[in-house]
Amino acid sequence: MSVFKDDGHGATGLSLQFFHGIRDKLGEIVEAEASQEPLRTETTEEGYSREYNLILRDDGGNEVWLSGCNCGYGGTGPHGTFEILKEVGLLSQDCAFEDSSIPCLKYCVWGISRLEAEIPPPKLKDFCEHCRPLAKQILDEIHTRMLQLKELTEPLPKSRTVTIPAGELPR
Repeated sequence: MSVFKDDGHGATGLSLQFFHGIRDKLGEIVEAEASQEPLRTETTEEGYSREYNLILRDDGGNEVWLSGCNCGYGGTGPHGTFEILKEVGLLSQDCAFEDSSIPCLKYCVWGISRLEAEIPPPKLKDFCEHCRPLAKQILDEIHTRMLQLKELTEPLPKSRTVTIPAGELPR
């Protein structure tokens, strides 16, 4: 397991550039956790605090810590988070940035792939009113993808054989 961390300066453009630079070292991103407040904080050798507001995890347990991507308001940080979530497939490419923010990601943090595989999806009532529009969109996407998976994994129906007695025509 590896942890990839940007330089901790909180600039969205630099975090996006860092992420794109290491993307090929990661597997499928299955989890994302974002917050307006720091999720991880470190102190550098020089005594400076580094705060990370977006944590991504891949299917191999690797993590990416980004300081310039977050959620909960209408700035460039949430837009960076939104861009990354779309890029890694946790949000549909058709998804639009609504209400100028990505609210708290407490339920979509698990990632659509993880929800499909292991965890029953949460209910819309589990979200606060501010989060419900995005949550509804995500839950609708999850429902659609789960139905598609179910179709792919269910055995084909057995064919029926109908015997027509001699001399009768089929109707």
